[in-house]
Amino acid sequence: MLGQAIFITGVRKSGTTTLYDSLTALPVFRPGRVKEPQFFVLPDDTVARHADWYLGLYDDGAGDIPLDGSTLYYQFPESYERIRRHIERPFFLCCLRDPAQRFFSAYWHLRAKPGNVERRSFEEVLASYEKWGGEAEDEILAQAVRKKKIDVNYLNQDYLRKHYQAPFDTEVPDPLIFFRYYGESRYSRQCDALRAQPHHRVVLFEDLVSHPEQTLHDVLEHLEEVYDLSGVATAEEPPQLAPNNNRTLNANASLLMRTVAKLGWYDYLKRYLGERGKQRVKSLFYGATPRMTREQYDRLRALLAEEYAFWGKEMPRTLEIWRFRS
Repeated sequence: MLGQAIFITGVRKSGTTTLYDSLTALPVFRPGRVKEPQFFVLPDDTVARHADWYLGLYDDGAGDIPLDGSTLYYQFPESYERIRRHIERPFFLCCLRDPAQRFFSAYWHLRAKPGNVERRSFEEVLASYEKWGGEAEDEILAQAVRKKKIDVNYLNQDYLRKHYQAPFDTEVPDPLIFFRYYGESRYSRQCDALRAQPHHRVVLFEDLVSHPEQTLHDVLEHLEEVYDLSGVATAEEPPQLAPNNNRTLNANASLLMRTVAKLGWYDYLKRYLGERGKQRVKSLFYGATPRMTREQYDRLRALLAEEYAFWGKEMPRTLEIWRFRS
């Protein structure tokens, strides 16, 4: 069992990588060999049998406080109980973002993946939700699977074994979770489970963008209420927010990477380039997500109207900062 650990539990495409990289740059934190093991979304018996593998991910780090960047824990609230069985004092950080912006960004993140993971156009995706409603997401995805428009094997049983050398297969609770652009943008559904945790904090993506140093300082001050961070938040040299290394492929790079995947070279390059080489390639070929139009934003906002209403009451600041940005 670990005595303490910090979990960035989600939500994907909401600044989680930037926050993770910013914390791991500080010597007090210990990143694992895998940024997002997603270990505690697995069934109880799998977690019990392979806990040593998970704990071993943090054997090599120098910092005192392990950091897990698994962004699916927020979507699977049962993860919290599993975590508490193995971590004495966990702290949960959850990044949230304007739901329409997150929906759009999550779509393009998958659309640009090698291997034609997502084959639908954005207009096709949005129109399907407008026609059937967000609550029909299961059927929308089932239809996309039948038409071979999405890769149902993207998150399959060998995901952890293939990507992270785990000694076991992954029993994924929802293989289509990454394609649930609507469901993953309905943060309010899991809000109560997060609030039930003794130590937690919500971090808004928009604050990371507009006030990066102050936001990181505030996060560290909150963490210092629970852990000994040796005065990191009050140091003379304020911690700096890390650059975003989780960008979306630009159009030319997307075509190139899909060609590499089709030729069967992708896993070979990924294995032999290593993490540093992978980041260098990303810096060359990755660019900004395509811009969302005002019309697309308004349509998404109408689709997610209940979410905006909920957070407007829960966090009134979102009424001002969750708005269209050109």
